[in-house]
Order: sequence, then structure tokens, then C-alpha cells
Amino acid sequence: IRDRTYITSRLGPGSYKLGFHPDGPYLEEYWGDSATFSSATPITLTQGQQRTGINPTVDLGATISGTVTNLNNEPISGSGVVYDQHDGYVTWFDFYDGTFITRGLPAGSYKLEFFPENPYVGEYWQDSSTSDAATIIALSEREQLTGINPVVNLGSTISGTVTNEAGEPVFGQVFVGDEFSAQGVSIRADGTYVTQLLRPGDHKVWFVPDGPYLTKYWEDGATIEEATTITVSEDEDITGVDGIVELG
Repeated sequence: IRDRTYITSRLGPGSYKLGFHPDGPYLEEYWGDSATFSSATPITLTQGQQRTGINPTVDLGATISGTVTNLNNEPISGSGVVYDQHDGYVTWFDFYDGTFITRGLPAGSYKLEFFPENPYVGEYWQDSSTSDAATIIALSEREQLTGINPVVNLGSTISGTVTNEAGEPVFGQVFVGDEFSAQGVSIRADGTYVTQLLRPGDHKVWFVPDGPYLTKYWEDGATIEEATTITVSEDEDITGVDGIVELG
């Protein structure tokens, strides 16, 4: 859409629905003043027809805006996602200079997830590592909510080597997390691994080897309850979290 005008590519005869996705704080809509594809008004075209006068009027929506910084109050670049309260994807946004504003949103309840560029680690609003723990943002019609200003942390890592009792490297996966959520990485050919960037806090590590070997929780545990908690600070790389897995 340029200067408020548009023209589609050439279309054959048939029935079509049009969706309009304006920039800025406006709501997306479908022709016929509809919020969903299923309720949109179809447009029927005959061979060679040049249909004009399809002129939607878009409404202002609600927006969420703020600034993403680090602990030194320096702006951080990256991107983010808006979800509805049931974790359904709604839209995305960028924060090139730390600042962001969402496109127009209908009134409702939302969650925000931020993905800062390396070496920072992502989070949900408000300082949460999981969607379940995220703070829900309730928006009224046309509300312009400001002051959503997450402070992101430098990521940390945990690394080590996984071998069998003969000291030979073992293939498989290493997981970091807890009984509710975890992230996994592959064990390299030489038996070493490095986790993805981690948020500061308490973590547990377990090894899930391929083949006839038993899962093992660090340090020498058979269950996650028996695993030793590893406390990670911001921008810390913890090494030597090694696992020796046994034949099952």
C-alpha cells in the first residue's frame, strides 16, 4: 500500500478475500470490516474485470511500547513476539535501538517474549524464563501502553564432556533445566558439549546418551530430584560438568 492506494496482481475469475495489514498502530482487518478470514466478505471477479472501490477504513488498535536495556542501562537490539494469553502467536516486533512498539492490537490479554542479540539471553515479560511464568498484559480498546522496559542479562554457559566407563566419547543429548522445562544440545563427536545461553539462576544438567547407556543426572544422580543444582551468575561460563554414563 502506497499513498493509501493499492492494486493486486492479475487474478483469474473467481471468489477472493482481501486482508489488509497496515503499518503502525492500526488493526489488521479483512474486507467487509471483519477481524477474521472466515467472516470476510468475498469479492467475486469475472474474466478481465477491473474491480475498483474496495476501500477499507482501518481502526486504531492498542499498542505496547518500551525500551530493552542491559544492566548498565544500555539499549539492546533484537526482536520480540506477541502471544495471546493462550500462547498463540499474534505478531512480532523489532527493537533496533532498544525501543519498540507493537502494531495495533485488539483489546485482550497478551504475553511478550524478547529475543536480544548475542551475547544476551531472551526472556518473557516480566523477567521470566518460561511462558507459564510470564506476566500477562491486559489491554483495553485503543490503549497505548508504555513503560514495558525489560532488562536483559548476559547469557552464561555450562560445558563438559560425556564419556562411558572406558573413557570413550558418547553421542546423545545434554539437557539443562528443571522438571518443568529444559533446553537440549547435542554431544559432539569428541564427547564435549556447550549449552545454549542460559539465564542467571539455578539449573540442573542431565545426560541422555544414545545406544545402550543409562540417562544420568549430574552429579551422579538417577533422577532429577537427585541432581546437583548448579547456580549460574550473569556472563559466567561454568566448565567441567562432565558425565560418565553406564551401560544399561
